[in-house]
Amino acid sequence: MPSDYERICQDNIRRRGEEFDDIGRLISEQLYSDRTHFIYELLQNAEDALGRRKKNNPENKLPANVKFLLYKNHLEFRHFGEKFNINDVKGISDVLKGTKSEDKTQIGKFGIGFKSVYAFTSTPEIHSGDENFIIERYIRPRSADRFPKMADGETVFVFPFNHKDLSKEQAFQLIEKN
Repeated sequence: MPSDYERICQDNIRRRGEEFDDIGRLISEQLYSDRTHFIYELLQNAEDALGRRKKNNPENKLPANVKFLLYKNHLEFRHFGEKFNINDVKGISDVLKGTKSEDKTQIGKFGIGFKSVYAFTSTPEIHSGDENFIIERYIRPRSADRFPKMADGETVFVFPFNHKDLSKEQAFQLIEKN
């Protein structure tokens, strides 16, 4: 069963404030000097998810690779790591609430790395197991339709090129170069 996105959203707003956008922009666009740093963050998160899958189910025969698919209007990132659960939804749609602080084998502890995707998109989508959601304004998850082209056990991130200060063409070119 999917998480209660509305409840998570309201809890995030209660804790972070109605006007989190300035802080979100600072984290996503100013903390990292390279706009494409988010690629590194995605790879780190996938490595951790793949490690959790292997630890929790060593007999699982799903692929252990990742895939980037670049389109003119969006980027897809795919892997077969551990499926998202409610703690993952909460961690990715908030700041300083990452899910890795107690696990010394996981990379990243502060829950801000994923925010680097907002250098390219305003509305990242996550599709994993029962979880299908879009994050608006950095901390506001809402339900989304299931992504139509997913393999069993696959997690798909979709990053539409809809950043207000970066055209689709600019986003495509920056990512293509890296």
